[in-house]
Amino acid sequence: MTCNGPVLEDPAPDLAELASRQETFANFPTRCPVSSSDLAQAGFFYTGEGDQVRCFCCLATLEGWEEGDSVVGKHKNVSPNCPFINEANFEEGRLLFGIPNGPPGREAATSVPPDPELSSDFEADYLLRTRQVVDLSGSPYPQNPAMCNEEVRRRTFHQWPSYAPVSPEDLANAGLYYRGMEDEVECFCCGGKLKNWELGDQAWSEHRRHFPRCFFVLGHDVGNVGNVAHPPGDGQLDRSSTTNRGSPPPPHNPSMVDFTKRLQTFGAWNYSVSKERLAQAGFYSLGMADGVECFCCGGGLKEWKAGEDPWEEHARWYPGCKYLGEEKGQAFVNDVHLKSLPQESTAEEPEKVLTIEGEEQLQSQAIQSALQMGFSAEEIGQMVERKERLSAERYQSVEALVTDLIAAQRDNSPSVHLENHLQKDLSTEEKLKRLEEEKICKICMDKLLSMVFIPCGHLACQECAELVEKCPWCCKVIANRQKIFMP
Repeated sequence: MTCNGPVLEDPAPDLAELASRQETFANFPTRCPVSSSDLAQAGFFYTGEGDQVRCFCCLATLEGWEEGDSVVGKHKNVSPNCPFINEANFEEGRLLFGIPNGPPGREAATSVPPDPELSSDFEADYLLRTRQVVDLSGSPYPQNPAMCNEEVRRRTFHQWPSYAPVSPEDLANAGLYYRGMEDEVECFCCGGKLKNWELGDQAWSEHRRHFPRCFFVLGHDVGNVGNVAHPPGDGQLDRSSTTNRGSPPPPHNPSMVDFTKRLQTFGAWNYSVSKERLAQAGFYSLGMADGVECFCCGGGLKEWKAGEDPWEEHARWYPGCKYLGEEKGQAFVNDVHLKSLPQESTAEEPEKVLTIEGEEQLQSQAIQSALQMGFSAEEIGQMVERKERLSAERYQSVEALVTDLIAAQRDNSPSVHLENHLQKDLSTEEKLKRLEEEKICKICMDKLLSMVFIPCGHLACQECAELVEKCPWCCKVIANRQKIFMP
């Protein structure tokens, strides 16, 4: 595909009419992979040379068309300021171009309905732009265009309270600007408000957790202008960006980026959709029925039915996911939406979408931490089910879940059963002594076990755990240490 700059001559005024442009394609080469109807609809008329076409409005010239080219997309890329493309609006299924009737400077306007002979490529673009195919969010984006620039957002924090534990740089980078009241901030894109920040909160994570359907969070191009590097001496972190999106949001769950790790979370999966296909589509199990979540965008889905394709459901409910776009491409996402009837797209919360809040969210976080420690999805699932069955409660901390898992492993081990048999003849005092010894750190043989190594799951006291970089028993590198409470 090649592009030539606009020429100086002004085409005939009647080329602003669709019918006039279509007439110019009488001798257009039939072997061209792009239809003349699409080209005319996108504002082009045929120049008579090869497959070269020119826009009647901006005078941009395009040629060298290839299979799969998007007529409207190429027009936008070559001439992003073309009034014919940019000043279009849509109303009741009709394409209304509220622009001059010809090149800039003319005053007449025209209404052009979509051609019934449109090819699928132009039809897809038309339906997506008219919102006959929609994302889950129903409001216009961005909500506050004046705050599209990250640097402008950062400057709103000049009176940011000193007690707030989150930095203005991180908040601005996450699309948030200061409202001037306490520690309340607002997203320029979705309009969501956040306040009462606590120590340990991360701007991106909280934005995604409370407003998971924000187009900025999902990775859509909503006009964000990333920050350039701050000049030396202003005391701020250096940042640079050559894109109009700023820094992309990190994966929702970085620990689940690897396919194998996602697959391991499914354990004994007994539902109609293949766990391998779910893992390939970016999902991992949350340990709650058939609920899954994408490691990248954090989108959750549940209530899977036989025959459903994880990739298609991912595209249907979370079309802005970066991983989805990289793996399947935008054409796939568009096709999925075009296959759905317009009434199926709704701004209301669908039953298919999994929203995790309150105790469910705490339990999900505990489950993911336990999986990282090396506990199997099967034993975690059994423990979660047992707790809910016996107490009608959920785990709200990883410490409680890991403590119960360790206790269950000890109770079910062959050595414990043998020891229980031998202890029948032991005195009560001896039994108590042995129980206490089980809780003693095997490194120092002095203090109580209180830390578990991640990912191997071996135990030590806090003092010894902080002194070693590799597990003394299996020699695995310790990625993290988690405090536990032994019963």
